[in-house]
Amino acid sequence: MKLLTAEQIRKLDQLTIEREPISSLDLMERAALRCVDWIWLKYPKKKFAVLAGTGNNGGDGLAIARMLSRRDSDVEVYVFGDRKSGSADFASNLKRLEEFPEVRIYFLDEENHLLSILPERIIVDAIFGTGLSRKIDGWRGDVIKELNELPNNTIAIDIPSGMFAEQWKESSDPIIRASDTLTFQMPKLSFLFRESHRYTGRINVLNIGLDREARQSFDTPFHLTTRIDAKALVKSFHSFDHKGDHGQVQIIAGSKGSMGAAVLSTQAALRSGAGLVRTHVPKCGLNILQITCPEAMCS
Repeated sequence: MKLLTAEQIRKLDQLTIEREPISSLDLMERAALRCVDWIWLKYPKKKFAVLAGTGNNGGDGLAIARMLSRRDSDVEVYVFGDRKSGSADFASNLKRLEEFPEVRIYFLDEENHLLSILPERIIVDAIFGTGLSRKIDGWRGDVIKELNELPNNTIAIDIPSGMFAEQWKESSDPIIRASDTLTFQMPKLSFLFRESHRYTGRINVLNIGLDREARQSFDTPFHLTTRIDAKALVKSFHSFDHKGDHGQVQIIAGSKGSMGAAVLSTQAALRSGAGLVRTHVPKCGLNILQITCPEAMCS
């Protein structure tokens, strides 16, 4: 799987809009529906607090809030910032959401940004997306720090608010700590940093139908081997194949008290489809290897 930068993903969105064709608002609607389907499977009939910025990530959050309300969930929405400064798709989704009077909408600003979220509510984080380029400071940063002290389960949409899409930054910066992250089409590069796990939680990649041909056209040095990629590398066997038809692997590994690597590498070679595996180990580890990997030739 190719991993793209935030700028490449924005171009991929635009190419999908042009080629499918589909409006940016309808693409946002499709992404929101994928999120709601996932959320509903894990948290059916729960109460939700949706946190929305005024950009397109916030537009995703507002669409999610509307769809959850349609499924008879109790939903309240906190908008971070002035509605007049929002993107066009944010404004469209806010207008749609206001047609649902049962959804309570609160607008936060520097003067009024106190939150009162009950512990049983699932928090949906859609404050900032992959376009973030600087540290979140001021009252928004203070609110994120307060949110991280709450016991609620938190679902981040596309990327936890405050995290950069391509690089790691100091962990003292305000970043939402999510239980799950629902990211669109592919993991973001920053998710692969060891330190990011405490913020992303479990990473769930949702297919929102971005143009496959366009996705493959981008040049990138970053690739992630998926289960599908690995499966394509494994050759199929036929009924009359001989072990000599599928290559040989020779392994030299192990020492007294440390036979784990020898066992695992032998099992991996066999599992990957090698026809003949020879493993050379110290005499003290011979019995261990013959018991755990009887298919291998041991010496």
